[in-house]
Order: sequence, then structure tokens, then C-alpha cells
Amino acid sequence: MNTETFIGDIQTTACEEVSEILRKAEKEAACIISDAEQTGKMKGEKHRELAEKKIESEKVKALFSIRSEVKAGLTREKYNAFESCFDSATRELQSIRSHDNYQDFFTTMLKEALLELDEPDPVIHIDPKDDAVCKTSLRELKASYTIVADSDSAGGVRVRSADGKIIVRNTIESRLERGREMLKEDIFRELFG
Repeated sequence: MNTETFIGDIQTTACEEVSEILRKAEKEAACIISDAEQTGKMKGEKHRELAEKKIESEKVKALFSIRSEVKAGLTREKYNAFESCFDSATRELQSIRSHDNYQDFFTTMLKEALLELDEPDPVIHIDPKDDAVCKTSLRELKASYTIVADSDSAGGVRVRSADGKIIVRNTIESRLERGREMLKEDIFRELFG
């Protein structure tokens, strides 16, 4: 074999080996690239899913917060409306003495208080402005009890037992407060649904 043929065979073998190495390298590179793309897609999808879950969670929190704020605001407004109704009623009832039927109303309140107390010799406490009205009511009831003009009210009476252990309040203010408590549940049901 001559030297030229030998060198030619070596070059051919070397070229074939280089080609084989390059082909294998390209194949491995393609696999690595494919794996990297697949891994990247999976990581990208995981990140997207996590981001979507986080966004959904934040959205739910924000909606809950907004609903809570709106509900609290509505509750405040409805409560203010409820209070406004009773404030208005209180202002109107301050002038009840000037109504034509106040004498009858006072007599009814006095009878109710006396019946509820159901004690001998009660003491009747009134606002000084109701002194004449109270005396007229007692004459109508054909009763004679001790009257003490020491109350400050828009009208009505406070009746106590002779020993002071039992007190019955039947004033405009106490009736309004009782009515307020009785109506509060109904009004709130109406206001809040």
C-alpha cells in the first residue's frame, strides 16, 4: 500500500468519523432542545396556572371585601334611617300637650299605670306642666292619690308603690322606648330584607 492510498484511507475514515460525531451531536442537541422546550412549556404552564389561581384568589378577596364594605354601608344607612324615624317621632311627641285630646290620653296613661301597679295608696309622679291635667284625670277616676310634680317628661306619669319598691313608668318617653324595641325587629326586617 502506498502512502498516498494510506493517507487517503485515513482521511476518508476520519471524515466518516467526523460526520458520525456531528450527526450524533446534532441528534443529541435536537433531543436536548426538545427536552428543554418541553420542560419550558411545562414550567410555563405551571407558572400560568399558579398565576391564574393567584389572580382568582385575589379577585375573590377583593369581591368579598367590596361586598362587606357595601353591606356595612347599607347597614349604617338603614340604621340611620331607623334612628331618624324615632328622632322625628320624639320631636313630634314633645308637643303632645298642645293636642286637643291630651287630657284623654293622660287619663288613659294614668289608668294603665295604676292598673299595672295594683298597689294601695300609690304615689303619682308627674311633670309640673301636667299638674292640672292630672288633677282633672283623678277627678274623672273618682280617686285621690298623692301627686308629686318632680318629673321631667314630655307627658305621662310615673306611679310608685307607697313603700317605693315598685315603680311603673308610663310616660311618652317610656312608651316610645318600648315601641322602639318592639318595632326594631320589624323595621330591621323590612330594612334588611
